[in-house]
Amino acid sequence: MKNITIDNASDYTINGTVDVANRITVEGESKTVTLRLNFNNVSLRDVINKSCKPQVISWQNNVGRPKFGSIKAGSVINVDWASPAKKVKTPEEQIAELKAQFMKAGLDDATATELATKAVMNPELTR
Repeated sequence: MKNITIDNASDYTINGTVDVANRITVEGESKTVTLRLNFNNVSLRDVINKSCKPQVISWQNNVGRPKFGSIKAGSVINVDWASPAKKVKTPEEQIAELKAQFMKAGLDDATATELATKAVMNPELTR
C-alpha cells in the first residue's frame, strides 16, 4: 500500500469510479446491489470531510460533550481517526517521549532533541 501525504486537500480533485456493495430492504424484502459512485472533479477536501463525519460525531458523543466544561472555545483538538475517543499525543508530547528514549540510549540533549524533532515532524525521513 502506498502512503499519501497531502498538505492542501483543496488543491486536488478526484475522477473515476468506486464500487460499493449495498443492501436495501423495503417491507421485509431485501436486495443486494452494487453502487458505482462516480467522481467527476470532486474536491479531495469534500471527500475527506464527508468520510470524517462518523469520527466527528463519535468524538462529540464520547469525549466532547462529557468534557464540554474543560474545552476552550477556538482550541484545536487532535483526534485519532481510527479511534476518536482515544487521547492523541501532541507533537510536543511525542518529541519529549522520543527524546527521553534517545537520551536513555546515550545521546546528548541537543542530538536527542534534533533527532526526536525530525522523527516526529518528518516521519518519512525515518523510513
